Amino acid sequence: MPPLDRARELLAPPLSRDYGLVGTAFDYLLRFYIQRLNPVPSPGSLALGDVDGDGQVDVVQYNLVSSTGVPAGQCPCTLQRGAGTKIVGLPLAQPAPQFNQQVNGVINSAGGLANSWVIAGTTGPVTHNVRYASYKTDPIFRYYDQFGCELTPAAAAATNAAFNIVVTATCTAAPKTVADVRAIRITVNALSTVIDAVTQTFPASSMTASARIANK
Repeated sequence: MPPLDRARELLAPPLSRDYGLVGTAFDYLLRFYIQRLNPVPSPGSLALGDVDGDGQVDVVQYNLVSSTGVPAGQCPCTLQRGAGTKIVGLPLAQPAPQFNQQVNGVINSAGGLANSWVIAGTTGPVTHNVRYASYKTDPIFRYYDQFGCELTPAAAAATNAAFNIVVTATCTAAPKTVADVRAIRITVNALSTVIDAVTQTFPASSMTASARIANK
């Protein structure tokens, strides 16, 4: 790691002690920032950039998979991060990077009760899918524009309209692209593997971090 100039003011101090999660938020936001500066009119394009300062263009991806021993398509899940050097001449067909485990025991996925994955397991007479239902409603990644309006990923058939605005009293419906993403919020709800001796349930915890870029 290069030496840091500690005499300079910290412009964006983290508002959380979950520093790894804050780093993940900035890492993921960097992908959108790079894609905003280098747009490619394809819904399946990859966001590329030099994320580690070594002069090489990298491909960074996040992946959510069912944890070991859990049926496929169900949680608890593992949030993985993969990074690899971009292959020259394959801008849209990069090979999958080697993924590393970042967070285990994740029980939120796509967000909402209708879209989220089932939480496997049972404690006593109550299934985990029912007991921890409130932890399923937050999507892992949430996106916002410069006005604070939340953006949701559009259907895969969309071309350049990668996002739609979540309609509220102050946010009206409109198609948006990655160029409109100004902030990303990450929420990770995780289930412990150690049962609580008093409640006889597995404790769940919620961690949130966000990152933003200046409007240009």
